[in-house]
Amino acid sequence: ANLVWGLGRAAPSVSPLVVHPMLLALEREVCARGIAAFQPREVAALAWGFARIPSPAGNDLWPLLLDLAHQGGLKAFQSRQLVCLAWASAARARLVSTLGASSLDADRAQQEEMDWGGENEDEES
Repeated sequence: ANLVWGLGRAAPSVSPLVVHPMLLALEREVCARGIAAFQPREVAALAWGFARIPSPAGNDLWPLLLDLAHQGGLKAFQSRQLVCLAWASAARARLVSTLGASSLDADRAQQEEMDWGGENEDEES
């Protein structure tokens, strides 16, 4: 969570193309662990960090946050953390409306193909 927050803090001075592969890996880890595995402060930091960087990384995080909210998981959050989540959600919605969800998904697919070379290294030719 701290790493994502730090990348978000550096966002104005760092190209999203530089941090995008790292963000995708971090997002996979967050999704694998499940959002409930994180403390409220960490959840707020993750949301804020992903929202600050115009990258398709983070697309899978938002449904997890909605599920957490619907299951009453936000009761443990302090006011400041809730404000952070609200800001992050609004910023992400603005990013999606500006860039378009399909554009973010296409960028993500292209980046994942570049990250993995589009091939499975375990397969023999």
